[in-house]
Amino acid sequence: MTNSIKKMPSQPLENHDNHDSTYEPKQKAEMSQISQKNIEVPDESLSSLSPQTHLCLPSPSTWPHYPLIIVPNKTKTSSSSSTTAPSPTNFASPLSFAGTDALPLGIPFEIDSEIFHGSVLIRISGSNSDNPKQDQAYFKDRKRKWQVVVQGMFKEEIAVADLKGMAEFERPLKHVPPKFMVSTISKILQVVSPGIHVDMTSNVPHIEACLGSIPQTIRADNPGQEPDMVHENHIHEDCSAFGGPFESGNIGTFQRKRLLSNPSYGFTFDTQKMYTFEYYDHFLDLPKCELKFLGVSCLDIAKLHDGQPFTATVKTSDDRHLFSLCIWHKRFLEVLEQHK
Repeated sequence: MTNSIKKMPSQPLENHDNHDSTYEPKQKAEMSQISQKNIEVPDESLSSLSPQTHLCLPSPSTWPHYPLIIVPNKTKTSSSSSTTAPSPTNFASPLSFAGTDALPLGIPFEIDSEIFHGSVLIRISGSNSDNPKQDQAYFKDRKRKWQVVVQGMFKEEIAVADLKGMAEFERPLKHVPPKFMVSTISKILQVVSPGIHVDMTSNVPHIEACLGSIPQTIRADNPGQEPDMVHENHIHEDCSAFGGPFESGNIGTFQRKRLLSNPSYGFTFDTQKMYTFEYYDHFLDLPKCELKFLGVSCLDIAKLHDGQPFTATVKTSDDRHLFSLCIWHKRFLEVLEQHK
């Protein structure tokens, strides 16, 4: 089966002159110092780099959402996936991305994998969005730094507890916070996402949790009755389709996360409903490449990741991907350049 990611048709957008100009003066100065040729992410002496870092990225000066670029992640080939075309779940060989290959911000794009067909909307506060007017309306009077909405239908019945959302790295992180801070972060995340596993100190760091416990909002609708992910700024939870204790409609978000992340309850995603998953937080400032801890301390993500990009992956226990994306900041490339 051929998998793909592509932009979805959209209505005319507002003029990009309305973009947030916070970074514009600094951006122009930085661009003048950046080579116009494509930047090959180094792999000499970095044989343990994850697959997504073996890409030839376009020069940051060509990134439409500078200082960020979001691209499909290059993941391991599975025997059941096509190897003939780039996809969210399978890149058979390293790719050279042109600037136009960046996935859009503020506009939904289509995803189609072995197990799921739908669309993804990514909004990042302070970014050069492709839909600035609607993004401004969404972030107005909110502390949220980003929002991701995934909406679509499963192609086969899948146990909820078998789908994991994760961020993965294939070499150690650098400048990891002190143990007490890591422990505090882990405890906070356990409250937000019951069952989450945080590993920041091993040779293969990762953060992993059951898909049912990560989103702030989940709903299941009959096709055609799903919320408009672009224009509906308040997506309301509705998990009644899962049945059992959810039928009453009185299950709160925290209890939902505990129920859906527990495999003993046997909840499943079926093939008849249109599912909507909404994620957001107010800690991770992507344009500034900072993670704000308790609103006070700031972690430099480029240094912490040692140049490795953010990955956003949802997959089953047998490595069948719903989707997988990479978020690069121009500072990640600067850190990687130091490895040459």
